[in-house]
Amino acid sequence: MSTENMDSQELEQEENISKSLKRVTVVGWFQIVSAIVLLITLAIVVSKGLSSLLLGAMFIALITLNAVAGYTALKKRHRWYWLSIVNQSLQVVSFALGNLIYSYNAIGGIFFTVTTYNGLNIGLQASIEPGFKIYYIYEALQNPVMQIDILAIMLIAALVTSYKHHKK
Repeated sequence: MSTENMDSQELEQEENISKSLKRVTVVGWFQIVSAIVLLITLAIVVSKGLSSLLLGAMFIALITLNAVAGYTALKKRHRWYWLSIVNQSLQVVSFALGNLIYSYNAIGGIFFTVTTYNGLNIGLQASIEPGFKIYYIYEALQNPVMQIDILAIMLIAALVTSYKHHKK
């Protein structure tokens, strides 16, 4: 292989690494902003008297997770990227099935949605709705809903590709 070819490959690899690090920076800032938004949301919920000790503890755990994950992503601490991946993974799926409702969105997302309300409905929606919900209800839901957060999947992909570039 010629020296020119090797230089071209090295340059391309450096560009790929640079792009992946920029994506991780975006993920880091997204999580820092998420921590701030969740903190504001918690303050509003508490001020309106709508919080329980368990809900407050969950919010504090998620605020901490977002802040630490965002900080480690911004500082390019590759061995801690798993925190960001866990954080985003918790946001990938939201559902209302049977007696259980689960949703966690640090800020919001871009959702692929499937529901059986008035027949099978498939859609795409974007929303800004920070919060965490997990409910067990006594009467089973008649119309199940499942959502996949495409944005969370894209953020996970950015982290995984950056980690793979770092390992080379």
